[in-house]
Amino acid sequence: MVIVHRYFFAAVRNVREDVYVANALIDKSFSGFVIVDFAFNSPGTSLDLLYSNQGTNATPPGSIIERPQGSVVIHRLRGGTTDGPVRALPFTLRSMEIQIIGKKRS
Repeated sequence: MVIVHRYFFAAVRNVREDVYVANALIDKSFSGFVIVDFAFNSPGTSLDLLYSNQGTNATPPGSIIERPQGSVVIHRLRGGTTDGPVRALPFTLRSMEIQIIGKKRS
């Protein structure tokens, strides 16, 4: 089981999106994608690994990708599907790993 939670905060001068991902499997790693906000994340943008309970052994997230409409099927939590377009962040988690991904604050 992999748990994904997005936290999005927007204010007049500050827009940020943090992604929390966790792998509850005790014996397997997991690679996947988490959907990010289309308006605030350009393709090729890199987000930072802000925290991992695996320390320096963690795999940093990849760059944001974009998939055009019709190239994906996204299943909504409350039923139904959509076919994009979508922007997503690839990530890899080791067993029992938790990561917080976002932009470093200055």
